[in-house]
Amino acid sequence: MEQLCKRYVHTPAAFIQNIVANTKRTTLATQLSVEKAKKKVPKTALKKKLNSRPKERLPNWLKLNDVFNIHYEKPSNSDINKVNRFFNKAKVEFEWCAASFDDIPENPFLNKKSHKDILKDHGECGTTLIDTLPEVIFLGGTNVGKSSILNNITTSHVSRDLGSLARVSKTTGFTKTLNCYNVGNRLRMIDSPGYGFNSSKEQGKVTLQYLLERKQLVRCFLLLAGDKEINNTDNMIIQYIHEHGVPFEVVFTKMDKVKDLNKFKKKVMSSGLMDLPTLPRLVLTNSLTSSTSPKRFGIDLLRYVIFQSCGLIL
Repeated sequence: MEQLCKRYVHTPAAFIQNIVANTKRTTLATQLSVEKAKKKVPKTALKKKLNSRPKERLPNWLKLNDVFNIHYEKPSNSDINKVNRFFNKAKVEFEWCAASFDDIPENPFLNKKSHKDILKDHGECGTTLIDTLPEVIFLGGTNVGKSSILNNITTSHVSRDLGSLARVSKTTGFTKTLNCYNVGNRLRMIDSPGYGFNSSKEQGKVTLQYLLERKQLVRCFLLLAGDKEINNTDNMIIQYIHEHGVPFEVVFTKMDKVKDLNKFKKKVMSSGLMDLPTLPRLVLTNSLTSSTSPKRFGIDLLRYVIFQSCGLIL
């Protein structure tokens, strides 16, 4: 005992202070652990809280994308994410416009007209392009939403503000020429004049000639309004591009305005689109957000089909 007391007396003061400090830290850590344990939410309560979060509301018409495309493999989430990243970040530039087929760059008949004449007639059109990229064209009746679809494709699908790549107007027949946009130097998208009311023979001629003679064209996307009937002109266009072997897909726009889905489904089934040997893919979209369609649905699938058509997805 006496020896122990001597050791304690001769123990350095710094050593004793260190022991006291460690004791205080241990006590404080214990108190914090106890308080944390009191605040910790039970797993059952946490799970219930997570399940109570509102889920993303999907419109009923979106399910028809799977119903109408049973012959096609559904794209994986990985591919969809990859395509969305590309279109959300890709630099998109206007390259040329053409009021006639002779005005289109890389056209074998371009030599008939000088670049100076083209620029004089149509402004910044007819520039010489060195590289060759796959092209997709958007075809449809007047005011079906071709320009809006282009803006949708190049705008993030969760954004409420739509981009302004292609000029949009309520005026029927607003687009007068073929307009070409370079997307990230991987592909080109062509906006075409609408057929039908307020269109001209010249516009129809340049569009049809493009469909038949443009070597860079890999796919035509025919736009049909989901809330309208498929009219005679639509059927004539479908028959024309089918008979001439133009590969095409069908995009139904304005699906958020469709009030009777059963009626819409019957319209599609009776149109003959599902019976074509080429089996065009049917893509349903809504171009604007609303209470029933809080975001622009179907655009990610359309982006995927475009990418696949251009051979950019193996």
